[in-house]
Amino acid sequence: MEPSVAADSAAIAAASFSQLDSDTLAHVASFLSSSEVLALDSVCREWSSLFRPPQLALHITRVSLHGTPLGGALRAFSRRIPTLSTLSLRGSDVDGRDVRVLCECYRCLTELDLSGCDALQDVHVARIGAALPQLQKLCLNGCRDVSDAGLAALLAHCRALHSLELSWCDISDAGLVSLAAIATSLTALDLSGCAMLTDRGVAALMRRCPRLASIHLEGCREVSGWALATVSPRLRELTLRCEQRAVRSCRDPPEGRPWPLRELLEGPSGPAPLWPPRCRN
Repeated sequence: MEPSVAADSAAIAAASFSQLDSDTLAHVASFLSSSEVLALDSVCREWSSLFRPPQLALHITRVSLHGTPLGGALRAFSRRIPTLSTLSLRGSDVDGRDVRVLCECYRCLTELDLSGCDALQDVHVARIGAALPQLQKLCLNGCRDVSDAGLAALLAHCRALHSLELSWCDISDAGLVSLAAIATSLTALDLSGCAMLTDRGVAALMRRCPRLASIHLEGCREVSGWALATVSPRLRELTLRCEQRAVRSCRDPPEGRPWPLRELLEGPSGPAPLWPPRCRN
């Protein structure tokens, strides 16, 4: 297509859109995905005024910036989507300045994924807790500089968390004590790779958090089946990799049915060593 013809076509399309009222535009946009509407919004200033999200009642609640260079993206998104409730920054190079923007501009967040953000430290996690006490799900997997102190500071404010992922963080038995602050809400917990955890700390956690339905302890070398002696009847999902001399395994269920979790834990002389990849009750 000749450049002049293409320019004329674009001008005709823009003129045609400008003659449509907001209800018609909203109807047109209802057939498009959110990314397509935002793409139209970015074509030119005139189309931006036609397809801006408020005019089309566009409700975006979930955004992923996985691996995206942040820069001014966080502030730009907050201006366009002020009621965002779910945000993933997994694998991004989040630093202290980004955390400050996050805390200032995203006050409606209930789910936040910061997995693999290596620069995060205790001070940043504490700031997130103070600014976003309404968080219900938080993922900090692989944030190796987040320790017991950061966890305690976070939970001093975030009392509504029902899902917390801390795999490969610097968490010990002492850090588990602070989880008592969310004992009434916590239902899912991932502590995989937290090598300093022991049977004593995990057993105390089970007693303090009776609502736990899912817990992952894979890679916790000092944790065995003994830690789950006080397991709650609510527990439905367990990952625990211990010694290879497994007494019972989910792979060898009685009569082709899954092992009940309590049967897995109770042997002739008490809780048995386990090596299940995933146990379901």
